[in-house]
Amino acid sequence: MVKQTVGAAAGTALLALGLMGVAPASAASGFTVSRIAGATRDATAVAASVDVFPTAGSAKVVVLASNATFADALSGAPLAAAKGGPLLLTTPTSLDPLVETEILRVLPAGGTIDILGGTAAVDPSVDAIFTAKGFVVQRIAGANRFATAVAVAAALGNPSKVLEATGLDFADGLSAGAAAYHAGGAVLLTNGAFEPPETAAYLGSHAGPHYAVGGPAQQADPGATPIVGSDRYATAVDVASTFWAAPNNQNAYVGLASGAAFADALSGSANIASHGGPLLLVPPSGPLPTSVASYLSALPAVTANGLLYGGPAAVGDDVSAEIWGEPAAAGRCHTSGLSVTTGPGNSSAGHPTTLLVLTNTSATICSVSGYVGLQMLDSSLHPITTTVVPNGGMLSLLPLATVVTLAPGQQASTLVQWTDVPMPGPACTTSAQLGVTPPDETAALTVAAAISSCGGELDVSALQPGATAP
Repeated sequence: MVKQTVGAAAGTALLALGLMGVAPASAASGFTVSRIAGATRDATAVAASVDVFPTAGSAKVVVLASNATFADALSGAPLAAAKGGPLLLTTPTSLDPLVETEILRVLPAGGTIDILGGTAAVDPSVDAIFTAKGFVVQRIAGANRFATAVAVAAALGNPSKVLEATGLDFADGLSAGAAAYHAGGAVLLTNGAFEPPETAAYLGSHAGPHYAVGGPAQQADPGATPIVGSDRYATAVDVASTFWAAPNNQNAYVGLASGAAFADALSGSANIASHGGPLLLVPPSGPLPTSVASYLSALPAVTANGLLYGGPAAVGDDVSAEIWGEPAAAGRCHTSGLSVTTGPGNSSAGHPTTLLVLTNTSATICSVSGYVGLQMLDSSLHPITTTVVPNGGMLSLLPLATVVTLAPGQQASTLVQWTDVPMPGPACTTSAQLGVTPPDETAALTVAAAISSCGGELDVSALQPGATAP
């Protein structure tokens, strides 16, 4: 999984280093969860963009939608993933400078920007900004939200497979977006329990299978295959179970986002679609719904990576704690209460290693578990493209994740390995510093580390007690 930050795009490396951390879920041994979050909903969308497209100019398109409403963006997630770009958000009346910076970073010169919805959704001044910079700007819009979804389906090449969800609420459509991309389909909207003429006309001219996600859509289209759970959380689980077999390799991903608000899940749906996984919904606080906990518990060990969209204000630490199995007696260690140092590893020819040691510098007992986030940095603290693989390469036989409880002054360590043998493809790069994000945290520590990685991949082991290489 790419551990890149939004700092290069925003020009503030240390700010962006705080966008992700990694931690294991109790649901399955070795299941890891990373937060992708920014200070605002627009910044979270930027973080989701940088996660999938860490290299400047690597996106083929940018899909842009309003951050104030959900309807247009519900159909936009499969469009963004299918066209090879992120789904970004902005205020209806102006362009967030952070979003503008990310668009300029992620798109090559003259690239295409698809703006969803009419001028009431995103002001025409946004079109003018990018047209003046030489980009191709096109509106994908209809007379209403239902017609806009049909226009998005046309932009996808008129796929016959359709997932319908109500356009009057957001929850069912959030999980439908990633599934539509995975199934090679589109998301169309119903007018609650009624089929709008725009959607009915599209279905009438496209004979492929269609699915009704959620109760209102099932009422609107009784002929569709129903995917309806007891609530929004169970419906999202049913969508995942319908379109995905259980993950069976280490490249499988599962997304999680608040089911009580739409913004983080909109960009998250496009992000997890690009990773090839489903989007589950979780409450902002309180225990995980039984349906979600059961789905996670059924995931095979060491096969899935969870991406949690939004910060603690969107999905609380109590929810993330339940996902990754934080013990009640010892709260999670936070970045502010940890320090990081390097130590010798067990290197072999062509595969150098370094040991990272986390020390509890706080006055209270805390716990860590899983894998740290890593970001190679140059001498100016600018990010260098970095790919992090938990228990990857020659570290695959090392112990899996376990909860490590640290009293003040106690330590936990992780082994980092890379190859310094030139290979075809990405060039070898050398870091001066390493950004280290503790599990499930959003702020990073930095430590001097001269790592000459050919290809930019860093393999990392699960945190273990003590300060000795496994």
